Amino acid sequence: MRRTKEEIIVSILETCQTGANKTIIVYKSNLNFATIVPYLDSLIKNGFITTIEGAHTKYETTDKGKDLLSGLKEIHELL
Repeated sequence: MRRTKEEIIVSILETCQTGANKTIIVYKSNLNFATIVPYLDSLIKNGFITTIEGAHTKYETTDKGKDLLSGLKEIHELL
């Protein structure tokens, strides 16, 4: 069974709550590197995830992203 875009976004936002690099996000979200890029780009563009530059770029869920995550989980529970 295929996951919905919303389920993938929930997985990414959950993984990024404590800060994660792209490899960790790929493995924990069960995606591949080609698939993760458009999701990360969209989430960053819309302010749901921020990047932390360093030796390795880390991604972290913003407060706006946490609100989205909470809302998506709530909707999923209702269905």
